[in-house]
Amino acid sequence: MPDEEGGETPCKIDVEYEWIPPKCTSCKTLGHAAKDCALNKPSKPIKPPVAVYVPKTGLGRPPPVHDQEIIPPTRGVDKQRDRREYLNGGAMRSSREDKGKELVVYNMFHALHLLDDADKMLQFLGLLETRVRGNNASLIHSILLPQWKWFTDYGSSGNRVWIALDDNFVDVDVVECGTQFIHCHVTTRAPHEMIVVTVVYGANEVAERRALWGTLETKATQCVDIPLLVGEDFNAVRDLSEVCGTSGDIQIAMDDFNACIESAGILPLPMQGEWFTWHNRSATPRNLWKRLDRMMINDKWMAQFPNASYSTLTPRTSDHSPMVLNGDRQQRFGGMFRFDNYLAHSPEFIANV
Repeated sequence: MPDEEGGETPCKIDVEYEWIPPKCTSCKTLGHAAKDCALNKPSKPIKPPVAVYVPKTGLGRPPPVHDQEIIPPTRGVDKQRDRREYLNGGAMRSSREDKGKELVVYNMFHALHLLDDADKMLQFLGLLETRVRGNNASLIHSILLPQWKWFTDYGSSGNRVWIALDDNFVDVDVVECGTQFIHCHVTTRAPHEMIVVTVVYGANEVAERRALWGTLETKATQCVDIPLLVGEDFNAVRDLSEVCGTSGDIQIAMDDFNACIESAGILPLPMQGEWFTWHNRSATPRNLWKRLDRMMINDKWMAQFPNASYSTLTPRTSDHSPMVLNGDRQQRFGGMFRFDNYLAHSPEFIANV
């Protein structure tokens, strides 16, 4: 306001006015406007009746159908086959449309579709964290691979590790089970070769994984003269190149893991495919990728199967990448013997031979 000196002086003026809440003109209640009233929401459109054509069958034309549910004729179905086809797919959508929202059922065992690939003759399988109750295990086994043999230890392993085998090709002798591993001998029928396989599922905590590291060091020492394969989810990385995103302090975990590998004398098996094998599936900026899954071998494996490798595949419903071991496909024949005649003229030839 202007003052006596020709300037302006700030002042505070209190203003009061009447506040009237919104009132709906449809339901005559306070708190919302007519555009937000539930009485004014459009109802769902009613589907018109579907005209169905029924071909003549020689018994006269059937009466017309008006607003009746049409049930297609049933036919003989191989229930076992249908269930296997359902489980081998990534997802199956419900065909019922009168139940409201469409239902999508995901198959957590989708990785088993590799069995249909002729180029990947799977004979041994390891599954981790199946989340299947003990009373349902037999049913799942009969649906997935009914001709295979399964081993599930709901006691010591806590249902964390499953193994399955096709006994037409391999024999498996489970030697020891723990909460983080299953250690077994695998013998192929043709050719007759025995290897040692340790399926690993490392614990989430660093202190708990140290028990696993000690077990791997002991098992590797016992298998110096036998091909050894150690693989699956170690829940640890070897260096920072195997991490992408924001992660906590993992230096102690990396040091423990690398110390175990060095003490056990195991080596990384050649790999192809996805570098990061785990993703936290976060839609926020805190995305995190890690290489938690791998396969390791000993020197005896390297000497006996020099061309073996494994592939990390693209994950689907799981947050981990499936891994497939590619066998040593090179046929090992005896090398050609070559003798140069000039060696016979050497004065030391007879003595050395």
